[in-house]
Amino acid sequence: MFALSTAALCAAACEVGGALDPTDPAGGADAGADPGGPDAGPDLPQAAVSGTVMDYFAGTPLAGAEVVAEGITPPLSTTSDAAGAYALDGVPVEQLFTLAGSLAGNYLPTVNARAKYSGTPMTRDVYVAAQADIARQYATVAVVMQPGTAYVEGNLLKGDGSPRDGVLLADISLTDAAGNPVGDGPYFVGALGDLDPAVTVSTPVGGKARVAFLNVPPGQYTLTATYPQDNDGQNGGGNPVKTAIVLARADTVHLVNVNDKLDGGGGGGGGGGGGGN
Repeated sequence: MFALSTAALCAAACEVGGALDPTDPAGGADAGADPGGPDAGPDLPQAAVSGTVMDYFAGTPLAGAEVVAEGITPPLSTTSDAAGAYALDGVPVEQLFTLAGSLAGNYLPTVNARAKYSGTPMTRDVYVAAQADIARQYATVAVVMQPGTAYVEGNLLKGDGSPRDGVLLADISLTDAAGNPVGDGPYFVGALGDLDPAVTVSTPVGGKARVAFLNVPPGQYTLTATYPQDNDGQNGGGNPVKTAIVLARADTVHLVNVNDKLDGGGGGGGGGGGGGN
């Protein structure tokens, strides 16, 4: 079983959520406003990035989870509230970052798909995977879980963000810098929301087409998928080979998007039958 460690999440920069700080006293009148009229109050700032921390397989909100923005300097982090909501401020504009979630107990540190903050407040849910759900993925494909390794799951996307169906299992790989394959897999997520060794072509399940590699050792790797040419122009007439960089850490779940561009939306979500999307 993976070992839990929130310290692993802080190997990259952390993010501290900015609290709203109203300056208008409760019930006080706005300057220049009609004293007898309603108090509109100040314009409260919106957080740069906000959303809900959710169980990856069950899709339920998680209270008290730590959210860390990795790749950001200075360090920034926050904790989800009783409803699972979180908010982060201070994210640099045009900065690439990833959101990693962790929760003490029966959950694994989970690094979500990367994004770029454009300067406009964005909503991005953060998913955290339970140990039992990840253990079930190993069991369904009869692979023994090795301690100190990572579980990597790629979300195959078209250019418009819709799931990329029709990708052959043989056209997906996870390799190191020398081109050597790493980990066990790939395996597609099947109709029940778990890995299915019988599935050989990507098929959307719960609005996502996902593929996984198990027992990935710590290190930097490239997840590559060669998309078939289609008639809807979603491959853009360009290179059908799509890649994603994976910075695997021990005892961690990594969720990545495999497409042409960064996803500014919800990067992951909903592994199992409950659907977390």
